[in-house]
Amino acid sequence: MTILAISRDWGTSPCIVRVEDNANLSTITATGYVFTQAPVIAAIQRGTFEWVSTDEVLIYYADGQGFFTYNSLTGTFTPQSSSGSGVTEQQVQRALFNVSAATGADDAFVVTLNPVVTSLTDGLTITMDAAAFQNLTDSPTLQVNSLPAKPIVTFAGSTAPGDIQQNNEYIFVYSLTNDHFQLINPSTSTADTFQVQSNGYSYALDAGTTNAYVGDVLPVQLTVLDGFEVILRAINTNTGASTLTANGFTASIVLTNGTALSGGEIIAGSLSSFIYNDNYSAFQLMNPVISSGGSSFAWSNKATNFSAAVNNGYIATAGLTATLPIGTVAGQTISFIADSAGPLIIQAPASQTIRLGSISSSVAGTVTNSAQGDTLTLVYSSSSTSWITLNDVGNSWDIL
Repeated sequence: MTILAISRDWGTSPCIVRVEDNANLSTITATGYVFTQAPVIAAIQRGTFEWVSTDEVLIYYADGQGFFTYNSLTGTFTPQSSSGSGVTEQQVQRALFNVSAATGADDAFVVTLNPVVTSLTDGLTITMDAAAFQNLTDSPTLQVNSLPAKPIVTFAGSTAPGDIQQNNEYIFVYSLTNDHFQLINPSTSTADTFQVQSNGYSYALDAGTTNAYVGDVLPVQLTVLDGFEVILRAINTNTGASTLTANGFTASIVLTNGTALSGGEIIAGSLSSFIYNDNYSAFQLMNPVISSGGSSFAWSNKATNFSAAVNNGYIATAGLTATLPIGTVAGQTISFIADSAGPLIIQAPASQTIRLGSISSSVAGTVTNSAQGDTLTLVYSSSSTSWITLNDVGNSWDIL
């Protein structure tokens, strides 16, 4: 009969020495037993094993297991309690009976406690080293010894992915009433004050395309609920109805009255605030640059042909053609300023016209200007499917 393995618990509790032995209890507790095993221990360790006077020795032997102390003067292991009911002050201080490194898998943690826990009691507290495992979902479980696995929750409800991270220590308390373990110190669900102040949990950089915005926030919100907010740094100006995808969830973007965007409400480079509204089943844009029929514009200079977007203003710095979008909502507005001798040509879209006063262009017709400083503001009329002059400056607008 001999010692098969001996190691110190460096990763979890260095004060614990674990020993596997195929001898029975009477043999391992005989006076001088460790001295007789010295060559075996030296071979396993490839050198002398360094004992410390405060070591707790957990021995798995032929007919049982238990904690022992080691007397280096006599080379003897002494059981800490022959009945298993007594503990030392040091064991209590170190919570030795409630500490374990995790085994199992991601989202399915297993801890092995000694003495073996045969039933879960209300208030049972466990300290777990997550080791190489983590929670990737909002439904992780914790299994104690061979008992059934139980759900892990936080004080606020479900866990968030990343609440349990590799190589970190976590504390769990069992609730008999709710039959779950509450994670006391989640890594993600507990908010950081500075992150809250800087909107760190809501901010996202747009990763989408024109009219299809994408912004992922951390921690990942698996379920988008009423009131969920995303603050997005947009990289494109919208030209019409748009969507937002947040953490894989996609919904339309609407104004505060529930109507779809028509163009120009989100400007490239701006910060746009979206709040999910259950009543609309859509993300509500809280700070549109303008709403349909509004009077504020995002102005831009143009020197080459371009397609205009509603609710925008354009300054033509060279001769060019500006193609109007197909009007969809009454009150959509576009303004132009001719800042060159031109010509500035404004092209109506297919199936629609431009009207200056009582004179209308042909379908898909044009108005042309060749005088620097002239301006023109057009408003869409859904009843006549025409872009109608709201105001103009100058007398050099020709209609075809």
